[in-house]
Amino acid sequence: MQKLKMEIEKDLEKKTGKKRLPQTGKKKIALSDELRKRLIDNKPTTTSVEELRTPIEIERYLTDLTLTDLKSLIRSNIDNERNASAKENLKGLLDILSKNLKSADEKFTTVVQNYKKDYVFFNYFLTKLLMGKDITNELKAFFKNYQDSIYPFLLIIFSTLFRNGSYATLRSILRVVERTDQDMLPALIGAMVKHDYMEVSKTIGSIYRQNQFKDFQNIASALPYILNADDESYKRVITALEKKKNHRCSTIYREYLTKEEINSDKTLSECPMGMFLLAKKMLKNGQIQEAKDISKELIRMKDPHGILLQTSMIYASADEATAFKVWYETLKSYQSIMLGWESNSQTEFKGLGLDRASRSIRLEEFQIPDNIAAFKALIGKRLNQHTDFEIFLYPFEELRTVCSPAVCQLYYSFN
Repeated sequence: MQKLKMEIEKDLEKKTGKKRLPQTGKKKIALSDELRKRLIDNKPTTTSVEELRTPIEIERYLTDLTLTDLKSLIRSNIDNERNASAKENLKGLLDILSKNLKSADEKFTTVVQNYKKDYVFFNYFLTKLLMGKDITNELKAFFKNYQDSIYPFLLIIFSTLFRNGSYATLRSILRVVERTDQDMLPALIGAMVKHDYMEVSKTIGSIYRQNQFKDFQNIASALPYILNADDESYKRVITALEKKKNHRCSTIYREYLTKEEINSDKTLSECPMGMFLLAKKMLKNGQIQEAKDISKELIRMKDPHGILLQTSMIYASADEATAFKVWYETLKSYQSIMLGWESNSQTEFKGLGLDRASRSIRLEEFQIPDNIAAFKALIGKRLNQHTDFEIFLYPFEELRTVCSPAVCQLYYSFN
């Protein structure tokens, strides 16, 4: 990813004659009462399904469909599509959703030879990514050749999340590929990565007006609403999530927020965030070895929540020095994190919020000091046998949901 970042920067500097500089400063806005009341309304989409071309459009235009219904919808589009290449693209998309990556790869490999649409290349490279292929050079060429498209931007973000799992790399690559256009999704992703929580709320308001990403906007906005003390909007998000029966990310994320046991252990075991929730449940039940096994698997999958589990168990083993070192090394690249504190907790496993009451999250934005001694002092002065804190690695999990639950789950089942 560092190589990709450097090569993209060079291309842009050649074209513009200017170096890419990081943006500074944060805009502060307040939501109107009218928008706050309307924001989480769960009205069905009225957008034509003929625009479904990639997994992105599934999240953009549809809400809470079963996988069976989604496949049926795509089959109907295939039957109605007259353009042969566009028809093959839809067939490849159906293959992705059916977990038939080899067939999808064959279809997209053929289609991109003559039908050089940005969305077809997105599906082509996404399939390679899902298959575990290193597509660094291809991403560079995709970004260079389709700079007016959001698809290269999104694919680079996804690749960084899935293959790297590093917030530092994500923030670094964003500085290079960040874009300004009428499509609000890149703007929302940029605000999320930069931890500009008021801008997140503002941009979600704009996306709401476009009647898009109804499921993703709930997940992206929940924690920022808490941090911004917008309790009314947060309650509406929870109400909206409670209505979701088929959108996997919504049901998992609702359990993450509320701690209500919504999903079965089998369902939790089928994606990284679910595994994280399952491991926390195991720690509460004294199943330490099982939690350790999940932690190791998450670390292999390059999911930083595995490190949070591991560090909590290190702390519980009375090795506080190592625990604080691992916490600090994991979090320092974030610069700031969302932190929740519990004043009445008996758990020995710190940093996970195991004793947090259902639906009760009290968040603060914690600035990471530039040295471990200061970090340990700030956390240590509030942490004792009867207190606990909970680390929220926003927006790691939240961004994974924008490419659709099926794609996220598919990546981790193959890699």
